[in-house]
Amino acid sequence: MNKKQISSVAWFIFLKNIKKISYWTVLIWPITLGLCYFLIYKQVNVHVNSSHSNLVIILCIFSLFITFFLGNIIGNEFVIKKTSKINEYLASFVKTRNLFWGNLIGVTYILLFSISIYCFVYYSLSYYFPFINNYLLSLIGNYSIIGVFIDFLNITILILWILVAASILGMHSNTEKQISKRLFYIYFYIILAAWGILKLKTLSTVKMSFNFIPVFSQFNCMSTIAYNNFNNFIFLIIQVIILTFVVNFANRKYSQLF
Repeated sequence: MNKKQISSVAWFIFLKNIKKISYWTVLIWPITLGLCYFLIYKQVNVHVNSSHSNLVIILCIFSLFITFFLGNIIGNEFVIKKTSKINEYLASFVKTRNLFWGNLIGVTYILLFSISIYCFVYYSLSYYFPFINNYLLSLIGNYSIIGVFIDFLNITILILWILVAASILGMHSNTEKQISKRLFYIYFYIILAAWGILKLKTLSTVKMSFNFIPVFSQFNCMSTIAYNNFNNFIFLIIQVIILTFVVNFANRKYSQLF
């Protein structure tokens, strides 16, 4: 892989998308909704329940937002790369595998940039509204530092699964409208995974088998994060191995398009 080519493509993807009004419009939604929710929480003094079921539901909502937000971006990039004459010319001197990694890394830049904005907004709001910190601390509960770290890795892997799935759908789409429709496959799969973990919470044997299935494993990890850190870490490693094979497969498929 040529790191210079990958970096050039990644920065091109990043700068192009953050200049779009649609990016900032979608970015503002969680901030607006979150602020409204916290204000309502302060007024009615809602009791926060940090049960595993609630954490799975929160992760489900987060996953759906990531799919809508970043899934559309990376899916459209793969559609554009496949159909644009300019990008066909680009592919003539930039290897397709570098284009593939450039797309993924470019969208990762967008994700990190978005998170930095959310963190800035969070710290700004928490300074003026201290009850926001109290809410989040009550939501996290008494989890250990190791548990929070594993949860962070778990969410990272979940985001990568969503990006890879959206990129594969983009490879098999011909228009941006088509990729928007096909993202509903990911929405349905995410909801199915969350429902399966919540519905089968008493069937430990069946739930254990979910740890080998992408996305199902991430929701299952969230539901057991407070008391099963070692097993969760082992299954995270398994998910990384599976994800590596899928990414390499997608890279080869993308190379065949040019």
